[in-house]
Amino acid sequence: MYEICIIADDLTGAMDTGHGFAAQSHPTVVQAVPRDLSRHTQIKSTQVSAINTDSRYDSKEDASRAVEAVVRSVDAQQIYKKIDSTLRGNIVAEVQAVLRATDTTAAIVAPAFPAAGRTTENAVQYVNGRQLAKTEYTDDPKAMKSADLIDMFGQSPQPTKHVELATVTAGEDRTRGLISKYCEVDMTPIIICDATDDTHLQTIARATATRDVLYIGSGGLAKAITIDEASSEMAASANSAETSAMGIVGSVSDTAFTQLKSVSDDQIVCVDGPTLCTDGTDTTAVSIAIKKLRQGQTPVLTAATGPAMVERTQDAGKQSGLSPTEIRSIVATGLATTAAAIINETRPAGIFMTGGDVAVEVLKSIETSMIQLTGAAVGTGAPHGRAIDGPHEGIPVITKPGGFGNESTIVNCLGYLETNDA
Repeated sequence: MYEICIIADDLTGAMDTGHGFAAQSHPTVVQAVPRDLSRHTQIKSTQVSAINTDSRYDSKEDASRAVEAVVRSVDAQQIYKKIDSTLRGNIVAEVQAVLRATDTTAAIVAPAFPAAGRTTENAVQYVNGRQLAKTEYTDDPKAMKSADLIDMFGQSPQPTKHVELATVTAGEDRTRGLISKYCEVDMTPIIICDATDDTHLQTIARATATRDVLYIGSGGLAKAITIDEASSEMAASANSAETSAMGIVGSVSDTAFTQLKSVSDDQIVCVDGPTLCTDGTDTTAVSIAIKKLRQGQTPVLTAATGPAMVERTQDAGKQSGLSPTEIRSIVATGLATTAAAIINETRPAGIFMTGGDVAVEVLKSIETSMIQLTGAAVGTGAPHGRAIDGPHEGIPVITKPGGFGNESTIVNCLGYLETNDA
C-alpha cells in the first residue's frame, strides 16, 4: 500500500507535487505516461506514487472516468488530487470523480504555491500579485472563467466553505476549530483555504493531519504534508553515451520565451513548426542536434522562440485544414519525435523538458513510462529524477511547467544535469 497516491492531470504537475515528498526522503515514483489506469500495478519499495492521467485537455467526461479509474485501482492510505495552481483543466469534474470513489470527511482545497508566485486570498487565485483572470493563463483553452474558487466549486453538490487568511494566520488551533465546525454541520464539505506563504500551507496541513480528508492542491501544499517512515532510498544511476545534456522546450508561455533568451544562440535548434504540420519530424533539426552533442555542445530544441514563430506555425496548420487543437497536438508529437530520434542515437547526459504535453510525448517516444524522483530540484517546480524503465533506464530527467522559474532556469537545469549526472 502506498502512503500517498497523487493524481495529476499533467506530467509536470505530477513531478513537482511528487517532489514535495521525495524531498522529505520518501521513495517516490511518477507514472509519467498513462497506461491502462484501471489496472494500476503497485510499485515495490515506494511510499508515494504520482500518477499522470494526462487529462487536462480531455472532455470533462473522459477526465472524470480516467481519474475515477485510478482511485478505484490504487491501494493508498491517502489520495492527493493535484490541481493546477492557475486553475486550468477539468478541476471540478476530477475532484467529483475522487469524491465518488472515496470515503472522506472533507475536501481541503489549497491551490496556493507561494514559491512560484501563486497565492490564494479571499478564495481568489493570484499569480505574482495579479488576479488570475488578468494573466496570460486565461488564454488557455482549459482555463477557468473565474479566479474565484467559491464560484468554481459552486456547481458541486457538496456545500462550499471558506477558511479566510486571518483564520489561517491565527494558527493551527483556530484553523482546526473552524474546519471541525464545518465538518460537524455538513457532510463532506469542500473547504477552500487561503494561503499566501508556505507557513499558511503548513498550518493547513497540521490542522487536518488527524482527519480523513481529501487534499486538493498544487506542489505547494504537498511540501507541507508529512508522512512517517522516511527512507533515503534513491534511484540508481546509469551511464550516458554523451557528456552533454539536451533540452526540449515545448511551452509557448511568455516565461518560456524569456528563459530561452538566456540560452546561447549556438545551442538553440529550431524545429520547423510548418514542417511538423506536414511531415511529422524535422530531420534537419535531428542532424544539427546530434552534431552539437557529438561536439560537446548542449542543444535546446524548440518549435518557437517567440510569438511570431507560434503564429507562423498556426497559419501553416490552418492552411492544411487543421484546427487549433490539432495543430497543438501535431506540433507536440512532432517535437517529441524529433527529440526521440536524437536521444535514441546519442543518449545524452540528461534530458530537460518544459511543457507537460510535449514532455509526455517525448517519454512515450523513447519508451519510458516511469520516473523515480531523487529528491533534488533545480529551483521551484524543476525536480530531478531518473527513468526506471525502457531502453533508456537510468537516464536523468528534469521537467518544469512552462510558467515556472526565472530567466536563467533553463540554463541552470541543463548545467545541473551535466555537472551532477555526468
